[in-house]
Amino acid sequence: MRLQSFVPSGTILLALSASLALVGSAVIAAPAVQAASGSITISYSNGSPWSAAPNGPANMYGNSQTVLATSTTGNPVVFSVTGGCAVTAIASTGGPASQAKITGTNGGVDCVLTATSTAGNASDAATIKYTLKSIPTGQSVKYGSVMNKSTVKVKKTYVLGAYPLKTAQGKTVTFKINSGSKYCKVKKNTSKGWLLIAGTKKGKCSVLASAAAVSPNYAALSRQQNWSVVK
Repeated sequence: MRLQSFVPSGTILLALSASLALVGSAVIAAPAVQAASGSITISYSNGSPWSAAPNGPANMYGNSQTVLATSTTGNPVVFSVTGGCAVTAIASTGGPASQAKITGTNGGVDCVLTATSTAGNASDAATIKYTLKSIPTGQSVKYGSVMNKSTVKVKKTYVLGAYPLKTAQGKTVTFKINSGSKYCKVKKNTSKGWLLIAGTKKGKCSVLASAAAVSPNYAALSRQQNWSVVK
């Protein structure tokens, strides 16, 4: 005689129920929620936004510009810099934007600005980086008053500047006729200075003042002045 095994129906039902419970728990488990990426917007002092990273506006040696920043995290933005610039935080005046002053310290080394903000508003921490091209500034010169005029009179002589004339950075300034040599000429006089001498006819002339650069912070001087020669 052959014996058959017998499993009570209740045992099968219990096992099936346990399996379904395991499947059900796997189905209803919710996936982990990921925070959105935080973002920072950098703007000029008037609120107009900068162009897309990584290139920011030029940064001139000795000049300062105020930057504004807002973050989707809702938290303050912290600024840091490397290269040819310095940063100074500006205290908030109650507005939503964080502020800082960026000052050029080297006209030949680009400034790298990094802005960061901690996580908040269901967003991860945010960061953005810009490179501000550093450029040299101009050189100042003490010219004669004729360099601020637009007309000169025939047969008159005017002082363009002392001789020798130097920029505030110590570079020698020279003058030469740029156009209209029939109507004006330039002469250097050790006692009277650099002179502009208007001719006998009406016309137009221009002079170019030049001086060498002082690298890396001061650009070469190249200033053109135009006049109408009148009676």
